[in-house]
Amino acid sequence: MSKKLRDFLDLLRQEHVASDDVDIGTFVTWLRRRVGLLQNLDTPAVKAVIRNSSALSLDKDELLLQQGRRRAGSEPLRFFILLRGSASIYVNPFIAQGKRRQSTGSSIENVLIAATLGEKESLKPKSAASGTSRRTAPSRMSEAYEPVPEQPENDASDAESDIMIGNDTVDDVKIIPQTKGVHSSPSNSTPKLPPDVDKVAREGQTETQERSQEATPEVLSRLQTATPKSRQSKSSQKKNARSRLGKFVLNFEKGKYFDEETLLDEENVFNASVIADEATDFIVINEHTFNEFVKSHQEKETTTMINFVDMHPFFSGLPLHTRGMLQIGLKIERHLAGNFIVKQGDAINRLAFIVRLI
Repeated sequence: MSKKLRDFLDLLRQEHVASDDVDIGTFVTWLRRRVGLLQNLDTPAVKAVIRNSSALSLDKDELLLQQGRRRAGSEPLRFFILLRGSASIYVNPFIAQGKRRQSTGSSIENVLIAATLGEKESLKPKSAASGTSRRTAPSRMSEAYEPVPEQPENDASDAESDIMIGNDTVDDVKIIPQTKGVHSSPSNSTPKLPPDVDKVAREGQTETQERSQEATPEVLSRLQTATPKSRQSKSSQKKNARSRLGKFVLNFEKGKYFDEETLLDEENVFNASVIADEATDFIVINEHTFNEFVKSHQEKETTTMINFVDMHPFFSGLPLHTRGMLQIGLKIERHLAGNFIVKQGDAINRLAFIVRLI
């Protein structure tokens, strides 16, 4: 975590009356750069958002919202923006779901509906007259999200708008033949290895003997008793914990946002679960502040994303679930003349569309 982010979270955790206007002003530009939704808000509006918001931090695999839990009606609705880390939404279609609190036609709502109906449709008996199964392989976009380990942040990284993802390298693996255990020929003559291979084999045996001499009895005992099952127990427990939440729907990364109302039914019961994929920090905006300063900009951005995906011939033929995920994943960037959009040697990790030239 960078010092700037740590200072910002500390500011959000202070009492509102204690937040000095000068202190808040130092984070306006930084927050606009980090959260695209706030880029078009004027300075007084961004300051009001900071002054009236709070911070929330979750550890890996910690639940933010749980499907089936009833939310207290007296609590104001919340709007979440990810400042660091990532979070995923899961839906269990077999848990009774009520009518949605408000049908907005948003991307998240479309994805949730498609995920729920798709799972229920798969349980319907197949028609015998069809002759063939309609079952298809699951899409990669429906697989559970595996977060990329986040690089340690520093103040310099906050000033950068692009993220470079390096390629992992794997060291060469040398296979060393072992002379021990080679069966003798009927003539009792020991098969000879080529000189170079025999030398490598003897060096490998010597290295193995040295390592075994350095190992303590406790280490040897653990190595002997360890089994693949015991080594994978922790990871399997985490997978089982997530599988109980239902089907993976979509993922939110740094800079993305979502609201509680989209995930609620008319009875104030959550229709989905939200869980942190890694250590994650949120800025939490209350309902009054959101409606006054952010809502109109959020609705405009959402409409722009939906129209772009639904009307563009590259995406128009995709299923509703996939289009919804693309709408959520889109990011609007504005580049001035002379600025780099991509550079030679950059990792290919996104698809860019030029929609307007000014």
